[in-house]
Amino acid sequence: MSDVDAIADLTAAVRELTARVDAQTWPRWLSVQEAARYTSLSPRSIRYLVAAGRVTPSRAVRGKLLIDRLQLDAALAAECGTRLRRGRGIRG
Repeated sequence: MSDVDAIADLTAAVRELTARVDAQTWPRWLSVQEAARYTSLSPRSIRYLVAAGRVTPSRAVRGKLLIDRLQLDAALAAECGTRLRRGRGIRG
């Protein structure tokens, strides 16, 4: 095995470990308050994402919304790079 192969294998192992640690840090299903902390948004913004249909919550328990962390990540990533709209509260 060459040094390049060894470095590639080591890099892959580090990425796999990082993914495992990240997955264990936050649970898969988050309450609205946990989702707000996870994303650094307000609970109101999380509820807006749900109301807009960008995130579909689980309502397994009556009165409790659970947000899938992976779906939340995908919804936020989809908005990356989009141009800000002009209007109330937006300058520029």
